Amino acid sequence: MMRILSLLLAALLAGCAAVPPVTTTEGGVPIDTRYTAQGQDSRVLFLILHYTVGDLAGSMKTLTEDDVSAHYLLSDESPPRIYRLVDENRRAWHSGRSTWQGHRLLNASSIGIEIVHPGFTLGPDNERVYQPFPEAQIDALMDEIAAGLSTFHDFDGTPAVRSVERVADRFGTGSRADLLPDLIVRWSDQPATALEGVRSDRFGTVRRHGVALQREIQHGAIHHAPAAQRGNNRRRMHALEKRAQAHQAAARHLP
Repeated sequence: MMRILSLLLAALLAGCAAVPPVTTTEGGVPIDTRYTAQGQDSRVLFLILHYTVGDLAGSMKTLTEDDVSAHYLLSDESPPRIYRLVDENRRAWHSGRSTWQGHRLLNASSIGIEIVHPGFTLGPDNERVYQPFPEAQIDALMDEIAAGLSTFHDFDGTPAVRSVERVADRFGTGSRADLLPDLIVRWSDQPATALEGVRSDRFGTVRRHGVALQREIQHGAIHHAPAAQRGNNRRRMHALEKRAQAHQAAARHLP
């Protein structure tokens, strides 16, 4: 019996030894993956939604054969399907020369979702008339976004998002609901400005802008923020915290 176990162990060890090391190229220098740096975070900072102005077949052809792409394509079928066209770890080409609050070229820091929709037609007075999105399509989109948000937690393991609700489910339709976003995201009670960031098993770590030795990172260029700029950042974060407190106070009055 001991001899059989010894032979099995030897076979297992031989099998492990036969696994080739990870290299950049075949026959190249081996890469040691035993160490992981703490100084890193998620590539994904934004979620960008588009509609395709076309049918499913044309949208799929454009997004898979031309120089434009998205991570996901949401069909207008019944029931709708979600196609993943680009891995979330890779950059899709969907936002072009884009900017948002100081961030530029958002392809590098976003996930793009294309929604199959024909776009608009011209009315009798040459005005744009948009067809409504199918309810099943919107439900699928909201469920996918809610699922992604629910994966985030604070660095101590506390869920960063307490709940994600559809406005239509809570308030129905009408003028009051039209003033609200499609989703109500209830974050944890800890102020966002007190957090270094949040972590997700799906998207990785997202650090608050400016964290990491007061360095700002923009498209590969790393520079230390000067003292005057750090003062401006502190004042800006204080203003954002005041605004967040006001929003939390307003949210407490929601039924």
